[in-house]
Amino acid sequence: MAIVKLDIYPSIEICEKIMEKIFIAILTLLLSVSTPYAACSGNNYKETIDVLYLNTDGTVFIDTSGIEADLNNCVPVTGIYISLMPDHLLRDQIYALLLTAHANRSLVEIRTKDTPGASCEVSYVVSRK
Repeated sequence: MAIVKLDIYPSIEICEKIMEKIFIAILTLLLSVSTPYAACSGNNYKETIDVLYLNTDGTVFIDTSGIEADLNNCVPVTGIYISLMPDHLLRDQIYALLLTAHANRSLVEIRTKDTPGASCEVSYVVSRK
């Protein structure tokens, strides 16, 4: 009677290929979950701050990672900036929050005033973790 040896364990090469595919799947999942959600609709805008530009008259111009032209209730200054006006009651507090969000690359929600045809002015800003 002959003894037949069955090799039921996969080869090292097969195990390496399986582990590589698992690693790629996990990496893809982690990258897709860690990407911040950004959206713009109506006069609500959720993005990260790319540029804060201070004008000599005290106006703060805000450029975000999104497309400001998607705001449908106002017109961005030069097509890209949302304005925080110097006479806004909470200008200093909002500017401080925007600076913090900009430094940390945090997602911030900017609500603009509903002023069709006029420039996009900040109404209020929300920062969430």
